[in-house]
Amino acid sequence: NMFQISSLDLPGNEDGRSLKLIGNKLYIGRFKSTIGNPEFYIVDVGKLFAGDLEIPTLGSFSVFADINSIAIEHDYAILGTSRPGANLHILNIASSTKIFSVATVSTSQKITGVDYQDNNLILSIFGDENVLNVNLIE
Repeated sequence: NMFQISSLDLPGNEDGRSLKLIGNKLYIGRFKSTIGNPEFYIVDVGKLFAGDLEIPTLGSFSVFADINSIAIEHDYAILGTSRPGANLHILNIASSTKIFSVATVSTSQKITGVDYQDNNLILSIFGDENVLNVNLIE
């Protein structure tokens, strides 16, 4: 059986769009804010597993677009968004309180899915028939 153990009310009225859980950190992507609230959040859900119902926010960042998908690789969050001219956002999340943009990449359409595996970034792009495979080079 599934049941709710807690809830999180982030600022604004934007709904959640994407999630990624790594350890005790939950990465949340939301619809584009119309009033200036961040669309990307990092929260600590570790206390939930210990019975504490509080979910503290560790950090946030504004990308000014819907965040459709999230991949996490070490100290980086890779966000697939709907923002024209910057559909792919790569954020440095080494410090949850000092998140900053490392790069943005433009694709032909909005990115609907991202995944990262074996030094390959796999993107699904709305409107394209195929999945685009891009190698990330450090």
